[in-house]
Amino acid sequence: MEKETYRRSGGKKATKKKSKFPKVIGITLLVLILVFTGLGVFFYQSSKTAINKANTLHLAEARPVNLKKGETFTTLILGTARVDNEKVLMTSSLTSTNAKLKKTSLINVQPLLVFPDQTTLYQSYTQGGAEAVSKKFNETFDTETNKVVEINFDNMGKLVEASGGIVVQNTKAFVSKGFKFEQGSVELKKADEVSAYLSLLNSNDQKGYTDRLQDVAIATFENLKKPSVFARHSLAILKSFPEVVNTNISFPDFMNMVKRYNKALKVSKINVHATKIPGNKTQLVTQETLDKVKNKFENTLK
Repeated sequence: MEKETYRRSGGKKATKKKSKFPKVIGITLLVLILVFTGLGVFFYQSSKTAINKANTLHLAEARPVNLKKGETFTTLILGTARVDNEKVLMTSSLTSTNAKLKKTSLINVQPLLVFPDQTTLYQSYTQGGAEAVSKKFNETFDTETNKVVEINFDNMGKLVEASGGIVVQNTKAFVSKGFKFEQGSVELKKADEVSAYLSLLNSNDQKGYTDRLQDVAIATFENLKKPSVFARHSLAILKSFPEVVNTNISFPDFMNMVKRYNKALKVSKINVHATKIPGNKTQLVTQETLDKVKNKFENTLK
């Protein structure tokens, strides 16, 4: 199998190290969706406009589900970014939201994790986008995708600026795109600042880049949960929402979610344990592990 790499702007390849997946990304994205349904109650027309603009992602693999009746549904959650002008998959997870069990279950699979057939989700996305990733998840875990959410990490700065800014902890001082970020607490207020902070600096920066991505995402979603932030910035947040999120979830879907699934926010994570290949940084997952995950996930759909 050809080894996947990310490229930095200078054209040199930066090998993808073991990914420290932001394990809360899937959870916070789901919370973000449900928070925006709550906004719909108070800012109906603005929320409707924002969600309709974000409702641009068609997925042929998606199967209908009756949210009015509170049926359990699955959501494919993808995080993407442009690296060397190519849109690539940075994070990938599949959730099931069960109103009866009052919980959401999350499977996280690192994009560069090697499956038994020697393929990766990174490859799948490069070759066929969200459609191909959905098909891979469904074939692997014998399930069906109902909803899909794709978050554009490149535009995360717009959501940060719209919500009034965030504070993150920077572990190492660096300069990027004309901005100097000192070690310690860093305040990010503008979209271009966030863009600079989330740039891949060089071939040795993959871990730092992933950590910064995780920190910004967590801080942003935590900020969005604050009532005071919504009170001051609700319209700006709604305006930036479709620039960050694309989905096949319609506004009626959102309203049904907030009515039927508001008690299903308790999240349990189903781990996918990987095995290191001796003498190689690549990680693979065995069929036995995938079968165990499949069995656990099936129980969350009942």
